[in-house]
Amino acid sequence: ISVIAFVIWHPMNSFLFWPEVWSIFSNPTFLIMAGLFGVASGIAYLVSGSVWPSVVMHWLTVIVWIQFLGGRGVVRGTFGI
Repeated sequence: ISVIAFVIWHPMNSFLFWPEVWSIFSNPTFLIMAGLFGVASGIAYLVSGSVWPSVVMHWLTVIVWIQFLGGRGVVRGTFGI
């Protein structure tokens, strides 16, 4: 259930708050990758017993995307970057 919620939240988040990233957050390939990432995060939680490894994994992924993989250009203006 948590993986499904994680995947569904991305396009909802974009629709409600950041329409600039709608084309990415609603892309089926992105949603599949988000699902796989959700599974990995769930495994990290089960192994560690803590939500923090999943939080760190997510934010590292976001930071790498924004800083090194072109995400900055996509969200320019959205986050004031």
